[in-house]
Amino acid sequence: MVNLEGDPALFPDTFQLIKAQASAKVWISAVAPHKLPANWRDNIPATRAIGDKWLATGRSALLAVPSVPSPESLSYLFNPLNKDATAVMIAWRKRLDCDRRLFRIR
Repeated sequence: MVNLEGDPALFPDTFQLIKAQASAKVWISAVAPHKLPANWRDNIPATRAIGDKWLATGRSALLAVPSVPSPESLSYLFNPLNKDATAVMIAWRKRLDCDRRLFRIR
């Protein structure tokens, strides 16, 4: 949400938080932080290319990547076309109010 720009009147009032769980048979690929370019947090074309390559190979249903806002944390990309995708299930979901302070208004 930190990259959401535009007219605040058009922003959603809520968003949905989803917890997904993968069965033990689901292989999770990972991007090693030391293999990323030095400027990976600002280099959208480079990180997009990594994700595109992973998606095109179809090697795994999930890809663990460093989180841009918190590089010590992981974010997971989901490939719904992978054969193991059906073993990734939504454990729960809930709607949360958006805190307008999170939006960058220009």
